[in-house]
Amino acid sequence: MAALFVTLTAALAIGLAVVNAEEAKTRAALTRARQETERAEKAEKGLRIELAHTSASAARLAAQRGQWKDALGHYQKAIELGHEDDVALWLGVLECRRAMYQYRAFREDVKRLEERNDLGEHRGEVRLMRAVAELAGSGEKVDPTATIKAAIDLKLPPAEDAYAHALVAPDIPTAITRLQVALSHDPHHRRGAGVAPLFCRPRAGNARRRHAP
Repeated sequence: MAALFVTLTAALAIGLAVVNAEEAKTRAALTRARQETERAEKAEKGLRIELAHTSASAARLAAQRGQWKDALGHYQKAIELGHEDDVALWLGVLECRRAMYQYRAFREDVKRLEERNDLGEHRGEVRLMRAVAELAGSGEKVDPTATIKAAIDLKLPPAEDAYAHALVAPDIPTAITRLQVALSHDPHHRRGAGVAPLFCRPRAGNARRRHAP
């Protein structure tokens, strides 16, 4: 009887050892599978981010060349791929919209950006875009001066800061100087380059005064 008990105990111990070994193999297999999945997901995410950066670079290059439709497509692709600074890309989208006279879409995109709470360092730029939207007009008479000053207070990149100061400059010479500063920081600053000729154009009244006796 004692021998039978010992035999059964040994058999049970062996069975438990086999079960434990199989469970350990299963856990190890599951761990390897999870790690492989995580590596694959990380690699895929890395590839998407790399492609997003490539699209963003292509967008900026196309915008510098005035190829606004191409630039818009690249910006949208970079956003879709999950670029980590999508707010900056949306600002690029806004430049494309304005360049292609898509003012309705421009205003809608500005409104959506303003509703976000993750604008971070781009808060001033988004506020300035609201002022640009007000300048573009929507059928209502709006003075964007307060919005422009608010954007300046929120801090802007050098070129945008100079451009914003030009818009609220007290006189034309100051505005021209500010625009020149904007273009020195960013030669491709389309809004600054577009406004500068308006300030530099001789005024009829000034011409009359210059030629007056």
